[in-house]
Amino acid sequence: MLDTPTRPPAADPLGFTPLQLIGGTLVDSPTSFPVIDPSTGEAFAICPEATPEQLDEAVAAARRA
Repeated sequence: MLDTPTRPPAADPLGFTPLQLIGGTLVDSPTSFPVIDPSTGEAFAICPEATPEQLDEAVAAARRA
């Protein structure tokens, strides 16, 4: 298993909490990262970062679908 760097959630410029949809359920993420607009260099969104366990759960849910 890969080691995931630990970092706090990024601040969402729009004020939203980044969530993931896994198996039909919205799931909070312990970390997130900004999505940068290459033309301005500024963050325009926040993307949740899945843990290895959440990734496994999402893949299992996709296989069941």
